[in-house]
Amino acid sequence: MTSEYKASYVSALPLDLAWKMAKQASCDKLLLKVLPTYFASIEVLEGGAGVGTVRVVTLGEGVGPQGAGQKVKEHVDVVDDATHTISYAVVEGGDPRYTSVRFTIKFSAAGESSTIDWTVNYTPIDASVPPPDHYKGMAEAVNKAMDTYGKEHTAEFA
Repeated sequence: MTSEYKASYVSALPLDLAWKMAKQASCDKLLLKVLPTYFASIEVLEGGAGVGTVRVVTLGEGVGPQGAGQKVKEHVDVVDDATHTISYAVVEGGDPRYTSVRFTIKFSAAGESSTIDWTVNYTPIDASVPPPDHYKGMAEAVNKAMDTYGKEHTAEFA
């Protein structure tokens, strides 16, 4: 049975900048720049600019000893400029305690900043498996690193 959990974050970046960065991060090496301890490498196998992109992410030491070096193949399903939403699914690799994991990230304006809502839909292999709370820590780290990078490199996304 599929379950879900949600988390929200406030970004110091305005919606336009946060959204541009998120779209770029979904299809290229931006995550390697902003959080190299979490992402050791990203290889784009198909696509490269939006829906249909297939990438293999090799996790770095920052995710902890159980995940470091792990390869996760992901498929980007949604990149919606109208709703500022990105969604991607793990299609191979990842945490073996879950048979499916899908991330949906929605950006909204919040005055001079923005709100980022993460939803994780997941199917555990059995009822004894806890929710994948470790993804929350990764989401927080990504959001913080994107904020820092975005403030320092605004011109890159103009």
